[in-house]
Amino acid sequence: MSSAEPGGISSSIQTERLLLRCPCVEDVPQVNSAIRESLESLRPWMEWAQSPPSLESTRKRIDEAINTYPEKSDIVLLAFLRESGEFVVRLGLHRINADVPSYAIG
Repeated sequence: MSSAEPGGISSSIQTERLLLRCPCVEDVPQVNSAIRESLESLRPWMEWAQSPPSLESTRKRIDEAINTYPEKSDIVLLAFLRESGEFVVRLGLHRINADVPSYAIG
């Protein structure tokens, strides 16, 4: 089940196990903690994951995701386990080109 928005892209999607939704500032502590716990695994693949992020830098990235969502220029969703509410992954559609249409998945 999803809540559709103009442009056909949902702000939330629910599956049997997951809730995928747009980020909000209340997510900052949980996202920051997950990044810190996963830093060694992220480091080889993510340029931004070379050192532990501060809460302020995580908030900045969340704010950017919130601000780019309405214009659909960069779409970031956070996934949480429905049963526990535990944050499990940040995913996104990046470098969106409506003319082709194409985007990168991250």
